[in-house]
Amino acid sequence: MQLAGDLARMDLFSKDSRSELLRIMGPLARYDSWGYLENWAVEAVRMMIGRDAGPLIGLLNDDDPQVRGRAAYVLATALTAGQDIAGALRERLDVERDPTVQMNLILGLAQHDSERDLATRALDWTRALWSDPASASGVRLGAAIAWLALTPESAPPELRRVLADMPMPATYELAWIWWLDVRPGRLEDWWQDLTR
Repeated sequence: MQLAGDLARMDLFSKDSRSELLRIMGPLARYDSWGYLENWAVEAVRMMIGRDAGPLIGLLNDDDPQVRGRAAYVLATALTAGQDIAGALRERLDVERDPTVQMNLILGLAQHDSERDLATRALDWTRALWSDPASASGVRLGAAIAWLALTPESAPPELRRVLADMPMPATYELAWIWWLDVRPGRLEDWWQDLTR
């Protein structure tokens, strides 16, 4: 599933900055290393994911938290074909207890809204989540990361206070930044850049 989600994103390995983290398609046409238009390949993968979203939605209820988190990662890229993907992600978030999966679900919902020109709604929603002390830690941390990825604004003082009490998500295996874990020191750099 990680591979399917990665193939549904353009220029995957540059997505370690705030402005790129939740972006699927770039604003300009890009060509891959073989000279093919990458936009077409990414769109084709997204269409297939949307067409086969039913089984992926079913995996949101799998016993394995890694499967649930990766299903959210893949579903967020889908070009919808009649499935209520956002509804399925929200429904899972309502019952999810694993902090890693909570973070992946929040990022998936934020990306889903952002891709559909609903970034303002996603900003309001994620701000409400990270500012609520009653929210679970995975929800708050996922919402903080999503909020920072949705806007170029500096983190407000109240978000800085929340982040000061939160651990860096090194142990969470976020599907959006899995490759940073294999680069020594890069996850720490990413966290510092994100929260700066």
